[in-house]
Amino acid sequence: MPDPHRHKPSTINKFYDIIQTLLSDDTLQQFYYKRILWQYLVDTHGLTAI
Repeated sequence: MPDPHRHKPSTINKFYDIIQTLLSDDTLQQFYYKRILWQYLVDTHGLTAI
């Protein structure tokens, strides 16, 4: 039986440091909705994950 768990890395893993910085208290930019954060990453950093 195939393993039901996913073993490949997420496409968002390479954006982890950027996301962590954007969500920290040290950043002037604030994201109140995850949809806005996602759109920012798509527009600014080339995120292609859906």
